[in-house]
Amino acid sequence: MAADFLWDRWLRQSFADAVPACVACAESSEEELLFRVQTCEHHYCGSCLTRYIETCIKDETLFPPTCCGRTMSLTTDNESHSSSLAENLTELFELEMIDSDLGARLRTKGLEFGIRPEDRVYCPYPRCSAFLGSWSSLKHSYDVFDSSSTPEPPPSHQCPSCFERLCVLCKDPAHSATALTCPVIEERLAEDQLRDLARENDWQSCPGCKAIVELTEGCNHMVCRCRSEFCYGCGLEWNTICVCRQ
Repeated sequence: MAADFLWDRWLRQSFADAVPACVACAESSEEELLFRVQTCEHHYCGSCLTRYIETCIKDETLFPPTCCGRTMSLTTDNESHSSSLAENLTELFELEMIDSDLGARLRTKGLEFGIRPEDRVYCPYPRCSAFLGSWSSLKHSYDVFDSSSTPEPPPSHQCPSCFERLCVLCKDPAHSATALTCPVIEERLAEDQLRDLARENDWQSCPGCKAIVELTEGCNHMVCRCRSEFCYGCGLEWNTICVCRQ
C-alpha cells in the first residue's frame, strides 16, 4: 500500500518535472521556446506553430487557428506574455524573437476573413491583389451608396500597396474620363431605360424578383417564374386585401 503511494507520487513528480513536448512534432527541448495554448495546455514549438499558422492563412476553411476545437490563446512558459491570435500575436512573436511578419499577416487575414466574401475588395491588378477592406465601407467613405446618382467617371480609390487606382463602384481598374465604361453605370442606365419602357406600356414588376412582366390576356392574378403571386393591376402581393381582382 505504501509502495503504491510512493510510486504514484514519484510518477506525478516525474511528469511535473518533465519538459513539455510539442503536440505536433512530439519533440521537447529545454533550450527551445514552446508556446502554450491556455485553453488546453498543449504546447507548440516555434517552427510547428509557424507552419500551422501559415497553413491557416492560406486556407480560409482552417481559419482561425484552433487547438482542441477552440481558438488559440497563446502564452510562453518563460514569460507572462499572452496573446489571442486575433489581437496581439505580432507583439508576442516580437517579444520572443519569432517571425513578427507572420503575426501581422495573421491579423490582416483575420480582418479579411471577418468580412463576407461578396463585400471584400482586392486590388484588381494581378501583380498586387492586396486586400483593401470592405466594399460597403469603401463606398460609404466616398458617399457612394448606389449607382443611381453617381457622376461619371465614378470615384476611384488608390491601392496603398501598388498605388494604382480602382473604381469604387465596380472594383475594376479605374475608368478614365474619356472612357466611361463602368459596367455598374452601364447596367444602371439599361435598367433605367427598361423602367421607362415599362411605364410607357403600363407593364408591372414582380414584387418578389423585380422582373418586368406584361399581361397580354387573362386576369390580373399573376404567377411569376420565381413563384411569387401578385396583382397585375396594383403590383401588390396576391391576397384578400387586393381590391382590383378580376
